[in-house]
Amino acid sequence: MLDALTKAGAPPEVLEQVRRSAGSSGGDFEVWPDNWESVSWFCDVVGTSWRYIGGMGPVQRTGLDYTAVTALLRELVPKKRRRRELLEDLRLMERAALEVWAQAQR
Repeated sequence: MLDALTKAGAPPEVLEQVRRSAGSSGGDFEVWPDNWESVSWFCDVVGTSWRYIGGMGPVQRTGLDYTAVTALLRELVPKKRRRRELLEDLRLMERAALEVWAQAQR
């Protein structure tokens, strides 16, 4: 998880929070089998598919680049229904990640 967050550009305070919440487990955390594919997609596949804005303030993520994400899903997931399910899961994780990053910038 730490590697995925680092690759995604998570702020140092988020990385530290993950380290603390992992306790002595070395960063391990439980993922239910039903969620494994979605979490893997979020951490490994779409981790570099974020849109950013910048200007006078710090660069911020605005969300996932859905053009890239849907292209990846079409290429790698043959079943249309499963693509839709994965996209719904990715959107939930996207909102949670954006919320954590926004809190970290305050």
